[in-house]
Amino acid sequence: MDILVWVNVTADKFNTIPRKYGVYLIVAKCTDNRNWVVYSGQSSDLQERINQHWDESEPNKGLKNAISKYGYCISVFYAVANGNSVDGYERYLKDMKEKIWRMS
Repeated sequence: MDILVWVNVTADKFNTIPRKYGVYLIVAKCTDNRNWVVYSGQSSDLQERINQHWDESEPNKGLKNAISKYGYCISVFYAVANGNSVDGYERYLKDMKEKIWRMS
């Protein structure tokens, strides 16, 4: 299985995220112009899961604080899985974390 494409989406465009299997990274642009991967995940419904993170009921306090602190400086990079499973995509997440960290 291959990842088809990584797409960068800001919070105001989450409704454009497909309702499909995939993996995602939540990335904040820090004040020193570095990118910080706040969270990574995988889901059978990317749009629903990513939107849940912005809900008041988000249980992950670190993620909730980062979203509150960085607001619209946060982007989501997602990739749709080619198939019905996202198993084995962790290596792609790791590679993307490293690439995003180097982006300015």
